[in-house]
Amino acid sequence: MTARPAAPASLPKMELVLYQYEVCPFCCKVKGYLDARGVPYRTVEVNPLLKSEIKFSKDYRKVPIVLIDGEQFNDSSAIIDEIERRIAAANPAAAKAGGGWFGKTGTSGKAAPAEEVAARRKWVDDHLVHLLPPNIYLTPAEALRSFEYVTEKGNFGTFARYAAKYTGAAAMYAISGKLKKKYGIVNEREELYAAADDFANAVGDDRPFHGGDAPDLADMAVFGVLRAIQLIGADTWQDLQAHSRIGPWFARMQAAAPSARVAAD
Repeated sequence: MTARPAAPASLPKMELVLYQYEVCPFCCKVKGYLDARGVPYRTVEVNPLLKSEIKFSKDYRKVPIVLIDGEQFNDSSAIIDEIERRIAAANPAAAKAGGGWFGKTGTSGKAAPAEEVAARRKWVDDHLVHLLPPNIYLTPAEALRSFEYVTEKGNFGTFARYAAKYTGAAAMYAISGKLKKKYGIVNEREELYAAADDFANAVGDDRPFHGGDAPDLADMAVFGVLRAIQLIGADTWQDLQAHSRIGPWFARMQAAAPSARVAAD
């Protein structure tokens, strides 16, 4: 299998900067897309307490934020749609034919219909993402281990790092319980396994990806969100690998989406 599906033509020239928290699921979703598409990007880690890195954004104070040639775009799905629009505009023939990056039907199985891809992307935002906090912060010990990674990778000073590790872990453990009630989650682990199996079953056994021979936008969204668990939820990730069918598909996605991130200047 090739590392990444061949481009129908050159990528449009654009300077892309992603303002993020390294382990934010929605930020990971954008990075999963960019890696799978092979779009070079730089990242700027935002301090979650001060948010001084995004002081240019007066009305929108969340991440991810992306600047494309200096133009601001907010919200993970809107960001992906904008970049996809630019890629399609640069490759009109391939986009019209549905080939290459645009959902080619290959010998390993047919690409999913556009309506199914759109529904899966919505499922990621409305369901899958909400299963992450109750699982990653399932116990105080797991919350503390997760926040240790967060504070190591995050943009913190020495004192703020230690303060954030303990206060953040305690806060997220408490918040995860509230999120369970808000979204009607009863058994967080079992529901995460079920969601993973739901997507694995949608991919099926006769094609490597939801998109057929090449990942589609549904593959990229699920991959990005699950990669957040892989990064910070060691216990959750091990359990998910052991109790669901998602592992082989995830391994194929890792091979198909090597990092396109470029080092900061």
